[in-house]
Amino acid sequence: LFAGESVTFFCDMREGNATDWLYKFNWNAQEMVHFSKSRSYLLYLTAELSGNYQCIGRHNGLKDFTKRSNNLTLSISVSNKAVVSLDPSWPLIFSGEKITVRCQISLGGSTEWEYEWSKPDSSTVLANDAYLNLNASVISSGSYRCMGKNKQELYSVTEWSDVITLTVSGKKVLLCLYKAQGQHFITFYKVVLHSDGQIGVSQEGDYWCRGGRGNPFYYTDYSDVISIKKTVRNRPAVTLHPNWPEVYSGETITLKCEIPGEDTEWDYEWATSSSHQPPNQNEYKINSVFTSHHGHYWCKGRMRSAQQNSTMWTSVTLNCDVEHPSAGWISPNRVQHFIYDSVTLNCSGNSSQWRVMTFTQHGYLRKCGDLGIMTESTCNLRWFQDTVSWCESESGQFSNGINITASYTDVILLSPVHPVNEGDSVALGCKLRTGNFNSTVAFYKNGKLIQNDDREKLNIPAVSKSDEGFYKCDYSGHESPESWMSWYVTDSPAVPVALLLAQKIKG
Repeated sequence: LFAGESVTFFCDMREGNATDWLYKFNWNAQEMVHFSKSRSYLLYLTAELSGNYQCIGRHNGLKDFTKRSNNLTLSISVSNKAVVSLDPSWPLIFSGEKITVRCQISLGGSTEWEYEWSKPDSSTVLANDAYLNLNASVISSGSYRCMGKNKQELYSVTEWSDVITLTVSGKKVLLCLYKAQGQHFITFYKVVLHSDGQIGVSQEGDYWCRGGRGNPFYYTDYSDVISIKKTVRNRPAVTLHPNWPEVYSGETITLKCEIPGEDTEWDYEWATSSSHQPPNQNEYKINSVFTSHHGHYWCKGRMRSAQQNSTMWTSVTLNCDVEHPSAGWISPNRVQHFIYDSVTLNCSGNSSQWRVMTFTQHGYLRKCGDLGIMTESTCNLRWFQDTVSWCESESGQFSNGINITASYTDVILLSPVHPVNEGDSVALGCKLRTGNFNSTVAFYKNGKLIQNDDREKLNIPAVSKSDEGFYKCDYSGHESPESWMSWYVTDSPAVPVALLLAQKIKG
């Protein structure tokens, strides 16, 4: 690298999203740029800036969690070649903006230079100044380069610089972004700008934006109007009726797709890994269960009045094998987890070869290795989204499915992964991302308050059918997502059917 050139450092945490982190840049272990949202840094090089460069990332939600990059060593030399640059160095300039084209010569000493410029119209001009100040217009677009001539030594000149291209647009409309990017500051209408920089659309309607940058501030024209439809984020509950944990081949069973909440008319859509495709109705009745019905069944709802609005997928597992693997060992043993928590899923049963499969909230089938690390019979999820996970043996056997929910909230509900046996006791808890409880905790069932005091747990001494439903907790205005708690009875033998827990997220 040569003095007068510029480099841009990019910091990649290789974990989560770029917006989850704040970034700092160091030079020779000294801070150059304090923590900010920008993951890039532009540096104009001089000979004394040779050395080691490093970036450090600090997680937005976990202030004590930082990661350091490798050291990058730059060796910067002095060249007799001129370097031309744009200030500001935006890739696109709009008519009316101010732009400076600068010629830099890195040779030291007290040399006085005269500058020769080659401009887009193929003309050349001599100037005493090392820069051209332009009031940008479309005709300013094109290639610029420069060279220097020593005023004291007639034949002492630099090499011509490389060409730099200036692009000027007469159209002053920027694309509407969902997040402020670099030097662009986006103004949205009918939206909420959150503290983390995210733009939240609160309702259906028409949206438009404009952008501004520079000093003095320069605004673009308004963008074209776009129409946004509301996304339905709640999940249906998929259940088996009767809800026995075990059924015989030949028995009758019904799968139901139930969407709690508002009185909305829905169209239903099913997907399955079995050889039997359910009809697109809210119920699927199997008059005589056979091995061919073995598999996973997913369901979602689509609003009849607005087909573009649909719920997330939720699933249930129908297992028609007498001997089956188990996916019951989850650590921590709960449905909801904070984003970036480490979660372990262990397979056990009458097989030595396992793989863990997941079905994501966006409808994709993934192996453990896509979201974590598989070691023998254990899957360690290092970063995950809402999934339904299960074990598969080398002979094609399926385990019961496990719902795993990744939450960005400050509070989660502690609820059992598996259905609770009738008559057993269960304790639902409330957990904070950080800190301890110092005031009342509220618990809700199906949206109704059922406990509000200083207890951090909701104790149910003997679970029955009436306890089944959606539960959530609230602490100081911070509300957990809702999770479905199911029950079952143990009075029927043979082929196991595992019920999954379903989480509902408000739309």
